[in-house]
Amino acid sequence: MQFFSKAFLVLIITLLILVGCEKNDEPTPAKTTETDLTPIPFPDNFSDNKNHWPVLNNDTVIVAIKNDSLFFVNKKVFSAFSIWKDANIDTTKDFVIKTSLIWKSGVDTSACGLVWGAKNKNNKYTFLVRKNGRFKVDFDKDSVKTYLKEWTSSSAINSSNNVLEIKKVNRLLYFKINNEQVFASSYFSFFGQGVGFKVENETSIAADYLNITQ
Repeated sequence: MQFFSKAFLVLIITLLILVGCEKNDEPTPAKTTETDLTPIPFPDNFSDNKNHWPVLNNDTVIVAIKNDSLFFVNKKVFSAFSIWKDANIDTTKDFVIKTSLIWKSGVDTSACGLVWGAKNKNNKYTFLVRKNGRFKVDFDKDSVKTYLKEWTSSSAINSSNNVLEIKKVNRLLYFKINNEQVFASSYFSFFGQGVGFKVENETSIAADYLNITQ
């Protein structure tokens, strides 16, 4: 009996040593679900201008907050306009960026969408949709553009309004249009904390909200 007790004790000690020495360079991250995500200080339903979006009205663009929306007009053909605010996202954690965009006017090649991870106009990421049912995902780094997804047709896009969502889970990014996943890519580090909007070509849109959860 004493022999078995000693043998059992030696076995337990050996197992503890092995467990303590086990290599675990990359712990398994906790599963993230929508219910786990809590708002950070940037939900904006544009009932007022609490986040201090610039109000503009000049020869090229109009930006205004009215009727509980952030309203954009890009007056020039073959031109683009971006606007963003810093969001204070912890990029080591999962996050969701989501907005609802309503077309007010524009030609089929008019485009609008999300800007994120922006530092300045030369360093930013964009997720855009066109009225003609196409979308793209790209980024500018030191003014050099790289396409993660070139203009691609999707039946998820409609010509009235579209809900765009960018979701980070672990080291992946998922892109959704009207709750339908249209693209996924590896996660790329932010250039900066800017999150906002971009419009291309002669068009006008209204953003119902901009929500960021983490």
